[in-house]
Amino acid sequence: MTLKSINNKNLQSKSLCLLLACTYFNEVQAIAKLPTILLIEEIKKGQKDRSIRSQDSADTLFLNIWAYLIGVTNLANYSQTQSTISISGLKMKGWEKNTSTVIHSMLSDK
Repeated sequence: MTLKSINNKNLQSKSLCLLLACTYFNEVQAIAKLPTILLIEEIKKGQKDRSIRSQDSADTLFLNIWAYLIGVTNLANYSQTQSTISISGLKMKGWEKNTSTVIHSMLSDK
């Protein structure tokens, strides 16, 4: 991690050490990671009990699902209405239902 507002490398190291030593920073960082950790653990449990049949790693599945949802959400944000995604003249209504279908297929056997 580098602090972009500080150009001096020595100051960066000292500032970074101070920041990382801050208990509050560590607590906030741990809380920010919690959703990722929980979802990956749930994917692993699903793979173990075979309710998730994909052979891809839990990390890979999480990353693909996250990237897909970020992409779809960004497209929806740039569309004129939230219920219709529109890009390059292509319009898709009911994308929310399709999103769950795509994620379900990511978690199933290929």
